[in-house]
Amino acid sequence: VPLLEPWNCPKAKEWDSISTKAWLDEVCWTDTAKNVISILLHSIHACEPKELSLLYFLWYIKSGAGTLRISSTEKGAQERKFVGGSQQICEKIVDLIGKDKILYNSPVVKIEQNDDGVIVSTASGRQIK
Repeated sequence: VPLLEPWNCPKAKEWDSISTKAWLDEVCWTDTAKNVISILLHSIHACEPKELSLLYFLWYIKSGAGTLRISSTEKGAQERKFVGGSQQICEKIVDLIGKDKILYNSPVVKIEQNDDGVIVSTASGRQIK
């Protein structure tokens, strides 16, 4: 999976269309292997394997230099902290784009970008420009 352009991975479309859970169910024949990946996703992303595409999961592992570094506390990703907390990133994004463009409980299904800007479409059919 190319780090800077994961969509250019030869199997990007296939891997982005299946969940990590579907992939685990297909390739893992032990509960232990499935549980290790589930624990990793629970602890890092606070989500279930069915909620992440396989492409995102593989890209994330690559971006973090492997599962050990991602999950390690000492000299790993879990050791890093933000002064003032990481929530301030979300708050600054809201300030930048405006509260009127924030939709809660609205999964994004499509993002389009052109010379005029970006259009985000949600599962409920709403579009934000």
